[in-house]
Amino acid sequence: MKCIMLKHDITRHYDMTLNIALMYSIRYTEFETEEGYVLSFRLKEEINDLRTFTYFQNLLCYIFNTEPSNQNYCSPDTQEVSIYNIMLAFVDRVRSNYDERHYKEVIRRENKKADIEIIDSMPAIYKLKNGDYTLTPMVEYINGFYIGEMPAPENEIQKQAITRNKNKRAVYRNFNFNDLYESCNLYRAFCNGEQFYDMEQVFNIARNICGAEKGKQHFLDIVNNQQAQNGFIQSIHWKEILNTIIKDEIPIVPCSQCEYCKHCQHSENMLSTAKPRKTEIRRTRKNEYYPIEEVAQELGNAFEQAVNTQEQDIYIIKAQTGIGKTHTYLSYMKNTDKPLIIAVPTHNLKNEILKKARDMEIENICCTPDLDEYNLSDDLSNKINNLYAIGAGEYVLKFLTSRLKNLKFTDTDYVNISSYLTALKKSLRSKGHIITTHARLLHMKNETLDNHTVIIDEDILRTSINTNSVSINDLKTVYRAGIFKSEIQERLNYLCINRGYHKLDGLYFSKDEDILKKIAATNSNIIDLLSSEYVYITSDTVHYLTDSPLPHCKLIILSATASKKLYKMYFPDRTFHFYECHKAKYAGRIIQHTNCSYSGYILEKNPDMINQLYISTKDDVIITFKSIEHEFCTKYHFGNVEGLNILGGKNLSVIGLPNKPDYVYCLYGMRAGLIIEKYPNMYVQRVEWNGYNFSLNTFKDKTLQTIQMWILSSQLEQAAGRARLLRNDCTVTVYAGFPVEQAEFSY
Repeated sequence: MKCIMLKHDITRHYDMTLNIALMYSIRYTEFETEEGYVLSFRLKEEINDLRTFTYFQNLLCYIFNTEPSNQNYCSPDTQEVSIYNIMLAFVDRVRSNYDERHYKEVIRRENKKADIEIIDSMPAIYKLKNGDYTLTPMVEYINGFYIGEMPAPENEIQKQAITRNKNKRAVYRNFNFNDLYESCNLYRAFCNGEQFYDMEQVFNIARNICGAEKGKQHFLDIVNNQQAQNGFIQSIHWKEILNTIIKDEIPIVPCSQCEYCKHCQHSENMLSTAKPRKTEIRRTRKNEYYPIEEVAQELGNAFEQAVNTQEQDIYIIKAQTGIGKTHTYLSYMKNTDKPLIIAVPTHNLKNEILKKARDMEIENICCTPDLDEYNLSDDLSNKINNLYAIGAGEYVLKFLTSRLKNLKFTDTDYVNISSYLTALKKSLRSKGHIITTHARLLHMKNETLDNHTVIIDEDILRTSINTNSVSINDLKTVYRAGIFKSEIQERLNYLCINRGYHKLDGLYFSKDEDILKKIAATNSNIIDLLSSEYVYITSDTVHYLTDSPLPHCKLIILSATASKKLYKMYFPDRTFHFYECHKAKYAGRIIQHTNCSYSGYILEKNPDMINQLYISTKDDVIITFKSIEHEFCTKYHFGNVEGLNILGGKNLSVIGLPNKPDYVYCLYGMRAGLIIEKYPNMYVQRVEWNGYNFSLNTFKDKTLQTIQMWILSSQLEQAAGRARLLRNDCTVTVYAGFPVEQAEFSY
């Protein structure tokens, strides 16, 4: 029920009706019928029960001093009026007819006749989960052929998942109205005494300002100080209106209903624009969206230009997840004689790309093999995993080759090792297309790279630069064993006795079998630690940075999250060309809950929260922290979903803010050139990132902020992007306090 029809005696009430409509911005359409002249009002809020509809119909009858019409036609051109503005206009009309002492008694008496729940003097308005507004939650009943409605019992309300929304007013304390003047065009126009032809905006200002401490008096001061540029403003009983707004909890108006909305950098409402709440995310930039076909073509043009250049530089093309990066390079692969190396984050994605390539009938293509797929014996697998754990990954091939000599031809391990080594040699010597992982690419030899054009799918920076840890006890064990020469022994001792952040000279040493065997007992990556230049030492652990340089050849990076600033910061000796494609609007939705940070610490310390989230998300595919993925019966976690396509079109829930320990950001900062001598403090502050303003527990230093926000953003965007929202009408629900692109925020 959207339209209310009232009789209109044009000969008696025309001037009065016009004045009332202008005074309260209650818009209507007037037309002539067989019954006579009729006023048609279109409600902004959706009402679907007769009781509530009749109530607001009666309010309009009182305001315009008329009665309901029997007509039911509503012109589609009629502008909308809010039920809340009708309530406020009703209060003012009653106040005009009675003295200040008795007008509220009249309002209460009239509302009691309707037998509805009252807050102070006005009715309690409920908002149902389907978006309808009602005075009382209703249920349908059938009496013969007649379908009617009756108030729902309490248990029925719960059963139907009807949620009451009283819109309690969040009072903004210590509110600075000067900040509001600087940030809100509507408020500034009101303060400057500009004439308002649409009084609805003045009512919206009143509803918003009453949400701030001392807002009522501030509004009255502005009205009293004006020179009556708009006579209607002066003629309204604002004191009674403001009291009703506050005591009856009339909700704050969102900025989306403001006439300046498209010309103002605003938040959710006027007050949060000037003083955002801690959990509130504010958009500071309006994105312009382009048709998806145009953006895909733009990506194709940028890619083709990059592959055809002769300079041995790094070309970064930033484009949205799901826009067609894979299709772009596979289409090029199908129609070119140039062999390509495609590097992707994971083995799973590598296999996906190979299948797509074969489906497109691309010939002369292979993958570098995954050792985990060759079913080696547990004993052999444990020894290989130990080599990787201690930082001797480069020794694995030598170890496997030597192991073959001690195995029989019929031994299962012999067959599997031979198959793996043959497949690896064949792939690395291939003159055709090669699909590999980021990690393998970083250790490929020039003889393979020189014969191929290298395409990197997704951001490779977190693979190139990463962090690891070794316990002080393991360092002491190796030190006491005395297996290294004096220079390395001194480094081990230095790491054991010092604390804090240190920049060191990386050490190189030969890794003979005797040394590897003695280190193996610790199962700690002491080799990479000794090669690291950046360390953070605590009383029991040494955290350090591993650094694998990017291949010194032409690289084309296709990513949704790559940071031009960080690539230039970490590889200052390379030449970069950066192109960012325009954005297309998602076909699906992202709904983001920011009522808390949803950090790993908070979730692990609150099992009740996990249980509630499990119930809320049980119908979705879950992506969360690896440490709690078992709680949600999922196999997807931050770090293993990058580039994954099998979740496209499915409803997802991304749970958690994947923050890293503070020292991780500091070690990255040291690699970028920062001098960190003592532990930098973090505190909650408002920050800017990617067109959003929000609260984050972060550093004062802008470089550390950039590093932290890049890590958070890339992991959240990658997780949300698995649903492929650009082309699929599905929903991703995100539980995190860090903004995700194109999200609808729920506080």
